[in-house]
Amino acid sequence: MAISEAADLRLRALAGEPVMMMVAAAGPDGRAALARGMGMRPTSDGAALDVFVSGGQWSRTLEGLRPGQPLALTLCRPATYETVQVKGPVLAVTRADADGLAWARAYVERTSPHLGELGVGDAQMRPWLRLDDLVQVRFAPDTAFEQTPGPRAGRPMAPPA
Repeated sequence: MAISEAADLRLRALAGEPVMMMVAAAGPDGRAALARGMGMRPTSDGAALDVFVSGGQWSRTLEGLRPGQPLALTLCRPATYETVQVKGPVLAVTRADADGLAWARAYVERTSPHLGELGVGDAQMRPWLRLDDLVQVRFAPDTAFEQTPGPRAGRPMAPPA
């Protein structure tokens, strides 16, 4: 099952914005493991998403990721807390190529100033806006949910108002 066209359009829009990204999966011990995403891009055929993660910082999370394993990606606009979550199986975990690194660098370049405008200092951002040992996690979203705090939180994603 694939996500709705409306959900796909919202994800494509969010991919180019300064959103915070959290990847959640099971770690190597089967317990919950988290990582910050350093950019997300839809694949050219639209069937999957690539999310980039610092292997140097989030090795425990990445050690547990295998094809077929469920993954959840949460995206939040920090200025408004508009939040969506997509879930689906992992397709591949590979070292990011040059295009992936460029995509992740662009994410950091657009996100850092936005967070600065919201009062987050460089010293606070530096530990988690990292691109060392960048890993590309490809997954196939099959469900999408509204997670913005309020009455729609947890409901399937609907078209934007």
